[in-house]
Amino acid sequence: MTTTLPQETLKSALAIVTKAAANKTLPILGSVKLEASELSLALTATDLETVIHVIVPANSEKTFSTCAPAAVLASLVQASDTPQIQFKPLEGEKLALVAGGAKSTLHCLAAEEFPLLPNTDVEMGTLPANALRAGLKRVLIAVSNDQSRPALCAVQLAKLKDQVYLAAADGFRLAAYRLDHELKFPSKTSLLLPRGSAVKLAAILPESDEPVAILGTKNNSALCFAWSGLKFWAQLLDMNFPDWQTIIPASFKHDLYLPARQTVDAIQRAEIFARNGSHTVSFVPAETGMSVMGQSDETGKSETTLEVAMPFRISFNALFARQGMEAIGADQIHLRLITSNSPALFTNGTDRFVYLLMPMVTVEDQASAASAAKAAEAAEAGA
Repeated sequence: MTTTLPQETLKSALAIVTKAAANKTLPILGSVKLEASELSLALTATDLETVIHVIVPANSEKTFSTCAPAAVLASLVQASDTPQIQFKPLEGEKLALVAGGAKSTLHCLAAEEFPLLPNTDVEMGTLPANALRAGLKRVLIAVSNDQSRPALCAVQLAKLKDQVYLAAADGFRLAAYRLDHELKFPSKTSLLLPRGSAVKLAAILPESDEPVAILGTKNNSALCFAWSGLKFWAQLLDMNFPDWQTIIPASFKHDLYLPARQTVDAIQRAEIFARNGSHTVSFVPAETGMSVMGQSDETGKSETTLEVAMPFRISFNALFARQGMEAIGADQIHLRLITSNSPALFTNGTDRFVYLLMPMVTVEDQASAASAAKAAEAAEAGA
């Protein structure tokens, strides 16, 4: 009795679902639950923080369910060069995988051992996939990696003053993205999605306006994002996120308009030297505009002049400044300033996405931000 489906279909499904499989914990968490019905195959994986469930078309002569080792299964399917894959359940909790003339036998675990799925039955509404994906990718740069401040190691989904936002902050910067779509929150209007879950969700959301249904639980313990045969569950953090709207200054004294590509390029050159020095990039008044500077006593300095009037010198962590400007994604960046030691606000000229960045005033500021930036780079590389 076999279950048959296209190799490419299975490979694509496994590439998504195995993002939720844990590598070095309980064996059941390193598995993919397979559930075959007459016309489909359901694949599910979890690391207890995140669950991904995918249903793909398949032809089954007999229903079965088992938990196959995720890494082994994905490698076998990846190595297959035949158009069709067949599964044959065997006695003793084993599963045969047949690809052309090749047959592999996997030692599996009982489906009953797989953790129960969260019961998310509270409908909150829908969001276009591309809007949710764009918002997550923009704010994720500001999520903290400091485990001593767990509430900041998350993305906030919240309703604030009748507007729905995604937001993140790490003590040095704040990124907030207004979704411009209505959601109904069952009770608590601030929900915290752990960084790992938010990264995985952003990675698998389709780049289209396909509607994504969002469902929650009555006790605010989990969220479910569902679209076209896929469900993504995330356990939520039971913590309070800072009231970030109160830290955005009500007014600014100076408004600058920076050419985005030239400014990012200038920061990248300055960053080459900054990472060997103070890790800061400085915007400095110059005779013909503004100079973007980065320097190191050991390796030298970079200095690029832009035709932008600069009222005073202000310094930022180089990585944080570059990431914020790249996230804005506009041809022109609106930079709003008060003083050299006050928060600076970067936008694209609207308030849909705002990026608030603290300046580097003291040596202690530079050292603390450099350590946070290093952790952010490491987390980004491992995502």
